[in-house]
Parts: sequence; C-alpha cells; structure tokens
Amino acid sequence: MPWEVIESVTLRRRRVPDAPTLCLSGPPDEQTLHHVIDGHTDIEIALEHRVVFDLPQGSVTVVRVELAVDDPRGFADAVRRHIP
Repeated sequence: MPWEVIESVTLRRRRVPDAPTLCLSGPPDEQTLHHVIDGHTDIEIALEHRVVFDLPQGSVTVVRVELAVDDPRGFADAVRRHIP
C-alpha cells in the first residue's frame, strides 16, 4: 500500500485464535483486514480512506489493516518515518 494512504500506525497486540492467515472483520463499510500469525496481530494501521486490496479470495475494501510482525516497535517507527 502507498505511504500516502496510511493515517496512523499503532502498537496493538490482538489475539485472534483460530483465525486464518488473512481474514476480515467488521461491517462491510468499515472492514479490517487481519494478517494473522500464530493467532495474533501486533500492529494496527488506520487508513486515510477506504483502500481496495486484491487477495487470492478476491478484492476487499478496508479502512484498517492489522498485521503480525517480528519487531512491532521497529516496524511502527519505520512506518512513521515515511507517512505524511
């Protein structure tokens, strides 16, 4: 995703047990895309506006992305250096 669409990045560990690696949550107009590893996510990325992602299951429109990463603080700091 382009840096310009990222509104903010937040450290937020969330347990999502038994979730598939890629999944959606929330109402259709406010969906969150989760990239889950070992049943959790570590980072929440709020987007400036709805963004369409093309996934193997088809296209989805989301307003937020939650990711699992190895170094959440380092990831968040790196993203913050690039977002407007």
